[in-house]
Amino acid sequence: MAKPMVLHCGTVVLAIANPLVRRAMTDEFRHRGVGEIVAIGDFAALNEAAKSQAIDILVLDDVLADIQTGPLIRDIRYGVVHGHPFPLVLALAHQQTEAQLRVLIDCGPDAIVLTPVSIADLFSKIEKLALARKPFIVTRNYIGPDRRTQLREGTQPPRFVDAPNPLAGPMEAGGFQDAIQKCSEALKTAKMEASLDQLAFALKSGNAEAFRELIPAIDNLAKTTSKQSLKDAAHGLSAAISTQVFDEILQASKNLLTAATGKA
Repeated sequence: MAKPMVLHCGTVVLAIANPLVRRAMTDEFRHRGVGEIVAIGDFAALNEAAKSQAIDILVLDDVLADIQTGPLIRDIRYGVVHGHPFPLVLALAHQQTEAQLRVLIDCGPDAIVLTPVSIADLFSKIEKLALARKPFIVTRNYIGPDRRTQLREGTQPPRFVDAPNPLAGPMEAGGFQDAIQKCSEALKTAKMEASLDQLAFALKSGNAEAFRELIPAIDNLAKTTSKQSLKDAAHGLSAAISTQVFDEILQASKNLLTAATGKA
C-alpha cells in the first residue's frame, strides 16, 4: 500500500455539518502531518474563521445550517473576507443538479467532491492539488481557478494570475507569505483592468444594459480597493448608472478612469 502523502501546510478549516465526517477528515489530516485543524459545524463559525484566521485549506459543505456557502467562497476570492484570496477550497456538494453545481463552480472553489463523501476521493483531489494548482483567471464576473476547456468564440482571453500553493512543499521562511503578497497585488491589478475593460465597452456601446451589467464589478471594486479616491469614484459611477442619465454616467465614468489611472 502506498504511503499517504505528507501535507506541508498551515491551518486547515473543516466546516462540515456531519460530526462523523468531520472527525474522519480531522483524523486523516492529522495522519498526514497537519497540526493546525479547526473543525466547525455551523455557518456563523465558518464566517468568523474566514474573517479572523489565515486559512491554507478550507473544506466545507455547500450548505451549512440552510445557508449556501458558495457566496462566502466568492467573497474570499474577491478579497471581501479573509486575508488573501488564495486558500485551497474544496466544496462538498450535497446539492447535485446541474444548475446547482454550476452556481457552486462559479463561486471559485478549487475542487468539488460529490456527497456522500469518500475520504479517499477527497484526499486524491488534495494530492492532485498539491502537485499542480490551476492558475486563477480574472474576468468581469469571476475570479478563481481556470475551469475552461477552451476559449469561447468571440471572447477576449482572460487575465491569468498564478495562485500560490500552500501544499507545494516546504519553503524558505516567509517565502509563502511573500508569494501571497505578490500574487495578491497581481490580482488587484487584473481586477482593475477587467473592470476598466468592461467600462470601456459600456462607454463605446452607449447601451444602458451594458452599464447595468457593470454595477457588480464596480461595487466590488469599491469594496476591495484601499484607494479612497477610487472607492469614491466607483460609488459615484454606481449611483450614476442607477439614474440612467447618460451625461451623469459619462462624467462619473471619466472620474473613475481618472482615479484608476492617477491622471489629473
